[in-house]
Amino acid sequence: TVKLAKKMLALVGDLVTDVDSYSNNNESKEPQQQQQQQQQQQLLSRDIRNTLAAANVCQSVLSCLEGHNTARETALRTLYTLAPHCEWDTKTTVSTIQRAKDWWRSTDMDQEILRELIDLATTTQELIEKQR
Repeated sequence: TVKLAKKMLALVGDLVTDVDSYSNNNESKEPQQQQQQQQQQQLLSRDIRNTLAAANVCQSVLSCLEGHNTARETALRTLYTLAPHCEWDTKTTVSTIQRAKDWWRSTDMDQEILRELIDLATTTQELIEKQR
């Protein structure tokens, strides 16, 4: 089940990233038609992003950060991707990320990987704190 959870976490992160970075490659020559297509794409992207950033999804990702050790890294990466899109309880979220950072520091993890995770966790905390 941990393997499945990691895949699901990664999928949510990938989908949000794809929606955020989607570039509209309209082949239409008509400016009005192109503008309508672009507006429709923006609405669809917003709806998809809102669905993926639903409260239960965001909370599940945050819970995975405190879950199984092997899912923590994937949960952090997904949390980073979702950070600007979810409505977080700032205090709870930041303290959960801090506990994950403390846990990683207590392991005998490769120092380069540790530094990368701590930096990503810190950046994620900053993104969430900016939403206040």
